[in-house]
Amino acid sequence: AAFDPAVQGIVRQLAEENARLAEQRMGAEGLVGRIDDVSRKLANAEESVAKIEADRARIATKIEAAGLTDSVGLLLRKQRADAPDVGKYRRFIRMRRDLIGAAQVRQIELREERRDLADVDALVARAMERLDRGPPSADRSAIESLLRDMLETKREYLDALIADHETYFQKLVDFGAMQLELIEKTEALLRFIDERILWIPSGTALGPGVAADVGNALAWLTNPRYWGQLVRALGDALLATPLSNALVALLLLLTVAYGGRARARIAALGAEARQPSCVRYGPTAEAFCLTLLLALWLPGVAAYLGWRIETSPEATQFARCLGGGVFAAALVWFTLALPRQLLRKGGVAEAHFGWPASSVSALRRSFGNLCALALPLVLLIEVLELRGEDAWKESLGRFAFALLMVVLAAFSHRVLRRPQGGISAIVGAVSPLRWRILHGVAIAAPLLLGAAALGGYFWTALRLAVRTHWTLCFLPALIVLLRLSSRWSLLAQRRLATLRSRELEAARAAQGGEVGAAVEEGEARLELAAVNAQTSRLLQGTALVAGLLGLWLIWAEVLPAAGILREVELWNTTETMSVESVDATGRSRIAGEERVVPITLADLLQACVVVLLTLALVRNLPGLLELSLFRYVGLAPGERYAYATIVKYCVAALGTALTAGAIGLNWSSIQWLVAAVGIGLGFGLQEIFANFISGLIILFERPIRVGDTVTIGDLSGTVSRIRIRATWITSFDRKELVVPNKEFVTGRHVNWSLSDTVLRVEIRVGVAYGSDVARALALLREVALRSERVLRDPRPEAWFLGFGESSLDLELRAFSPDASNVIPIRHALHLAIDEAFRDAGIEIAFPQRDLHIRSLPPPAAAPTPRD
Repeated sequence: AAFDPAVQGIVRQLAEENARLAEQRMGAEGLVGRIDDVSRKLANAEESVAKIEADRARIATKIEAAGLTDSVGLLLRKQRADAPDVGKYRRFIRMRRDLIGAAQVRQIELREERRDLADVDALVARAMERLDRGPPSADRSAIESLLRDMLETKREYLDALIADHETYFQKLVDFGAMQLELIEKTEALLRFIDERILWIPSGTALGPGVAADVGNALAWLTNPRYWGQLVRALGDALLATPLSNALVALLLLLTVAYGGRARARIAALGAEARQPSCVRYGPTAEAFCLTLLLALWLPGVAAYLGWRIETSPEATQFARCLGGGVFAAALVWFTLALPRQLLRKGGVAEAHFGWPASSVSALRRSFGNLCALALPLVLLIEVLELRGEDAWKESLGRFAFALLMVVLAAFSHRVLRRPQGGISAIVGAVSPLRWRILHGVAIAAPLLLGAAALGGYFWTALRLAVRTHWTLCFLPALIVLLRLSSRWSLLAQRRLATLRSRELEAARAAQGGEVGAAVEEGEARLELAAVNAQTSRLLQGTALVAGLLGLWLIWAEVLPAAGILREVELWNTTETMSVESVDATGRSRIAGEERVVPITLADLLQACVVVLLTLALVRNLPGLLELSLFRYVGLAPGERYAYATIVKYCVAALGTALTAGAIGLNWSSIQWLVAAVGIGLGFGLQEIFANFISGLIILFERPIRVGDTVTIGDLSGTVSRIRIRATWITSFDRKELVVPNKEFVTGRHVNWSLSDTVLRVEIRVGVAYGSDVARALALLREVALRSERVLRDPRPEAWFLGFGESSLDLELRAFSPDASNVIPIRHALHLAIDEAFRDAGIEIAFPQRDLHIRSLPPPAAAPTPRD
């Protein structure tokens, strides 16, 4: 029967809602389909986890049975190449978090809808009440029955959707957990492989038997048919994208046409930058950009052609391999062309960085020779690597790699030899021993890689050589950026100095050249020096952080190879470990248990690394603290030295503890040694121990600080260093006095600058009796006030002390800012007092004695002449 239109609207609305819920559950993109998809992916992830576990067990069994042979190495390299992409799974997990959140929100919404359908009869009654006029009694029961059925159907759909969303949510959570387990298992497998893969030979040692493989590889490389295919692939690649190729050709023509002008412009900018009056950074920035373009255009064209050939759908295997090889060689070419362009005559290195012209010319020739010799070898190695034929890679490819390493060793010797190499003049003062070590390492490293490749470790040597190359590209690039930043800082300081000079000239003209202008000039110089020092520290700190981060990113992939050293056991040690056990009554008990722990080669190397890092930190810690902390807290130099020394002791103690723990020297094994050393300290070494403790007391209590002027006994001077056993004092006659620390703790000493550096200077003057004492005292005060070194606060004072035997005793009391000015103040005041008294006619008395002769002996009788 046909119902009222209002009833039809209610029924239609319920029907549409039920259809929507059914579509959400069973539609093409419904919840049931998504549950099936997640279930299938979960099953695949479980299979992948099981496969990875089985692969690791199989690899471990083969290694245990056959050792690290070349066949195991081939298996490990294949397994690593086929391992799941961990990064992809991490991205999936991040995406799935949004799905899980959306599923939870949808569950809440469905439960709220289901809660509204708890009482169907009430909903039917409210629906009937909403009708404008009640339906006929004959239709009322039918309408109520229809509405009740549709509401119950909706409730069933909601119940099913709620259950399915619960299942979907649980499947997503399980799938995420399984993918996390897959990531964990994959990373464990990759760590297991990376710890061993570099130590496994990729083939046998190079011998006469590889001659046939070399011949086959050369025949493949020189086949005219393959080169014809390369030409056709290049033509197809150029015709496939005419617009981009035309643009590249246009850029190439512009570069060729304006290359000469760019070189002339670089020379002109260099001449401008050499001028001491140059304060603009624009010439340096422009010259560097032009240099970058000159270094980029030829390698860029080669890289573009190689990329076009490699990605061309018409390219054959030979063409793709050669295109990829050209692309890789172009990247290496750019890394060699850029320093060569920087070393151009009158270029950035010579004119803007101030490097010696002879050194720049020698380095430029060396880089040119390296490009000519190394690039063909790089191209050949990359082509054979892309070809994938193991016999060819292990024969001709290995021979080309060894020859490339010889070329690099010759290049290292050429640029590092003294004095012709060029780098020695650029680097500056380096001790001969360090330079010889650097020279030897630079030559030995490529030769060792070449020898390893010839010995069968070609795959390992190639990976290490690639990372070494990028390291040698990264560090010079960082140095160039640091030099560019230093150039900017230098020019900024020049601008600031010019501005200050003009301001001081104006101030000097206004003050008539008085002392105030000179003081301001000195303060300006100090401020410029402080800015220079702070900028230099900031740039060096930034470069250090960037260098460490870059080296970590370059070498992070091969660092796990050191993990295999944990399998090389050197000796055993015992450690007491806490073990928790449960007794028969069910109570938990913790007891100590001694266990045998092996000390491996990795532990020994770790101890060596800790020692080197500790020595480096102890040596460079004052500078690091000065750069990172002390310049922000406003500490005095002596306080900075004390805190830096305390931190050095703490770092040394921590490093010693870590080193001892790494090689198995725990407390239980050395406690008797410590006891014996304690007894030795108590008897034979008590003086040294007392000085050590006194040094710590000095650093913590700081009765003396570096820079203080002290007097101990009859010795006076300035504290220059505070060490663990003694303190260095530089006397006023430039002698180094070594004073045991105990003398400053248990004995008496005078610190002239502990809490207040101001010292009183007393000058006694005696004037003759009858002199004008008031005038003399006034002159003394005037002389002190005219002196530049004497402090105005406290004010100088002059006193009449008393009547002396032969003079009227006066005393001038002036104040010096510190102990270093006492003698200069005495000297200046003595000269000024003598001159002032002489001009005023005041006589400076000198000791006088009056002799009163009270009696004389009778005169002797004169001799009588003989007749």
